[in-house]
Amino acid sequence: MDQSFRINKVRIDEVKEIKVDKGTKWLEEILLELLKDNGLSEQELESSAINLSIKLDKEHFDEYGEVLFCEGRLELKYPDISVQTGELIGQELSIPMNCAFLEQNNEKKHHLEEEITIFFSEQEWDLYYYKNNMTDFKVVVHEYVFLNKNPYPGMSNE
Repeated sequence: MDQSFRINKVRIDEVKEIKVDKGTKWLEEILLELLKDNGLSEQELESSAINLSIKLDKEHFDEYGEVLFCEGRLELKYPDISVQTGELIGQELSIPMNCAFLEQNNEKKHHLEEEITIFFSEQEWDLYYYKNNMTDFKVVVHEYVFLNKNPYPGMSNE
């Protein structure tokens, strides 16, 4: 899967399943950025993993046009430095992904500039946009990873 995904690769009411891992260049780049953000080096890539498993479904709505729905899970295993001991510890993330991609012109047309979520079929979806039938999954996955990573690794919840 390329980071730039052409939404017309999914037909209306078709479900397309995609599974990718750190062998995918843009996922490896996100993982490497996470490691460096944690003060670690590229050497730690070997002991790290990132797996993306999603289902894409496209539907047509009179009000919004074609909407691409993405449901799935993002799994990560990576080392980090404990804020308590300064030692290397293992971290794991399992992040549910539920996002909807609307054509960019809907942002202004429906006054969604300040919105980060949208409701479809009684479900809340994280809101993203596509332009010229292209969406950038790297931006989306990056956001899910960095919004969900543990800011204080090694801290207990007591």
